[in-house]
Amino acid sequence: MLSRWRLVQDKHIFLILALFIGLATFYSVTVPLFEAPDEVWHYLYVKHIADGKGLPVYREGETFPMRQEASQPPLLYLLLGWATSWIDTSDVDAIVQYNPHAAIGTAAVWGNHNVITHTMREEFPYRGTVLAAHLARFLCVLMGAGTVLCTYAIARRLFGWEWLALAGAAFNGFIPQFLFINASVNNDVLVSLLSALSLWLLVCIIQDGPSHGRLTALGAILGLVALTKLNGLILMPLAALVLLMLSWRRGNKWAWLRWCIWTFAVAAGVGGWWYVRNWLLYRDPFGLQLMFAVMPARVQRPNLAELWRLFNGVFKSFWGVFGWFNVVMEEGIYRAFAAVSVLAALGLGWLLYTHLMRRCWGKIARVGLLLLWSASFLVGLFGWSQVRFPQGRMLFPAMPAIAILLWLGLSQWFPRRYREMLVAASLLVLFCLAVIVPYRYILPAYARAPLLTAAEREAIPHPFVRDFGEQVRLLGYDLSEQVVKPGMRLWLTLYWEALQPMDMDYSVFVHLVDDRGIIIAQRDSYPGAGNDPTRDWQVGQARRDLYPLDVPATALAQGPLRIRVGLYNYATGQRLPVYYWEGRVIEFAELPVELPLEGSPAMALHVSEFTFGERIALTGYYVEPIVAAPGDTLQITLRWQALKTLDTDYTVFVHLMRSGAQIWGQNDHVPRNEQSPTSTWVAGQVITDAFELHISPDAPEDNYQLIVGLYESATIRRLKLPNGLDFVVLGQIAVKRH
Repeated sequence: MLSRWRLVQDKHIFLILALFIGLATFYSVTVPLFEAPDEVWHYLYVKHIADGKGLPVYREGETFPMRQEASQPPLLYLLLGWATSWIDTSDVDAIVQYNPHAAIGTAAVWGNHNVITHTMREEFPYRGTVLAAHLARFLCVLMGAGTVLCTYAIARRLFGWEWLALAGAAFNGFIPQFLFINASVNNDVLVSLLSALSLWLLVCIIQDGPSHGRLTALGAILGLVALTKLNGLILMPLAALVLLMLSWRRGNKWAWLRWCIWTFAVAAGVGGWWYVRNWLLYRDPFGLQLMFAVMPARVQRPNLAELWRLFNGVFKSFWGVFGWFNVVMEEGIYRAFAAVSVLAALGLGWLLYTHLMRRCWGKIARVGLLLLWSASFLVGLFGWSQVRFPQGRMLFPAMPAIAILLWLGLSQWFPRRYREMLVAASLLVLFCLAVIVPYRYILPAYARAPLLTAAEREAIPHPFVRDFGEQVRLLGYDLSEQVVKPGMRLWLTLYWEALQPMDMDYSVFVHLVDDRGIIIAQRDSYPGAGNDPTRDWQVGQARRDLYPLDVPATALAQGPLRIRVGLYNYATGQRLPVYYWEGRVIEFAELPVELPLEGSPAMALHVSEFTFGERIALTGYYVEPIVAAPGDTLQITLRWQALKTLDTDYTVFVHLMRSGAQIWGQNDHVPRNEQSPTSTWVAGQVITDAFELHISPDAPEDNYQLIVGLYESATIRRLKLPNGLDFVVLGQIAVKRH
């Protein structure tokens, strides 16, 4: 009867493993190559090993294709390098082409989510570098399946409940971020597996006793972890502490010393050579010079506010932030995960309280082991945040403990007789989300625009044929609006045709300029929001290419505005010539500017709303002239409103700045010629402050930014805007000599 029950149980875990492998494999072929964090550099390390080049050795001034990853312990790269060494990857330079416009770490931005430019070379059937990378990805998927299996085994060993073991394993396997990372080439995959194995071995040692075989296996796994990633070293003191608690419970303190000597001697024999090598080469066992040479450490520790922002990012990227931290889910999904986490924490607290009241020390010890495991990696993550930027995947080595604890906590809210049904329903929701994520978020981020049909080509709203360098033809354009207003987003659609094959990727620039030639809004990108590189265009194909132009809320502009478009080589900056047109840029459309103004025609204030430090708002401004000569004087009026009664004196600063932070005109003053210090302002009061700003007689001809802000008179500390900046750009002033 017992063996029959175990067979049913095994079928359940096999189903979960099959679902995980299927889902993760789907992610691995859905996510374009190297569009997971640092994956391209992890793979280039794998290729370095596969090519027989040995371990990287850092020398000052030397660079590696794998960048900072060249400093990483080598186990994953050795395994995947040997597994892919039979594949010819000489085409790697054609596959690994970086997108210079990539929006790394910026989720709210339009387009350019891709760090690599992707072409038809990546399509099935795979060959060369693409085949090697996908094989490496699949091996990582299998490692992730091992972590899921370990979660199941740990829960079965510790608590004996089938429902908890299956729930923990399924939760582990269906978290979208875990699927995403384990479907990529990343050393976090292997360190998570080895960490899970370490926890399982420790549980076996606690329950069955520390035999030589178990201690040898534990030492070997700890040595392999040390060869995988530096955060795996957290397991060393963790293992020593667990063995200490076991020896204390047995009343034999000398046993702990024997166990540790045996275990860590094996660990040193397996993984110690890497740290000895680093010491001999660099006089640093961790070999971090190379990492910090490429990726410098923070020069200043984060304050509490920044730590909160960092760990908010950690929380989101634990559940699901895709691409290079620039593809996110809806905010409501993260709030749902936050609610689940809070409920689990409260339920876990109640469970521990119940065990404490009943003096169930054994149950408390089991939960305590998982809490200790999770907390150790959280502390390690906090330590890393002091030198670099933390990410949710750094908690994946603690995933088995986190998954089991979460369901232990959540189960306290479920009626006992409905527990398994409610757990299954919850996991079904998580599984459905994991299935939806590629379709809802990942695929659209990297989608290429469809080619134009013959009918669509004939229906281009504004035909406008111009040829660029005998390579690309602009067929026409379309605009979403015919009038420009400050703060609006204007959509420009361009229609292109390839005239001949291209061997490089050209960037498109789109400028919105006023009649002074000053750029009011700008967008530079590879076509197709970065997803349609020109080296992949086929002769005769026509395509639609969409660009947003964000008009600043402050706009010192003289209309009408016009659109300028061109193509250029990003590496050299050289623009393609436009045939039958003077120069290397075309200009079209005339768009009037509709500014929100108040007051008399003689001095109409531009209406605005910028809040400084939640204390003072800039609600309007006036600047005259916006074309000036060196030595001229600008007449400026600012309208302020106190958002609360103030007791601090702030100084208004207005700077005329050239690129490179050069100031060529400045006025720092107390409002109203020192007659209205901010410490006298009461909530709701409106203050109109008129003054002059003199332009330096030596100011070079150029376009200058006019910036405004406030600072505390006593400390020179600036008030900040909600976006983190401490100034507002009112617009640009053209300085020209008569």
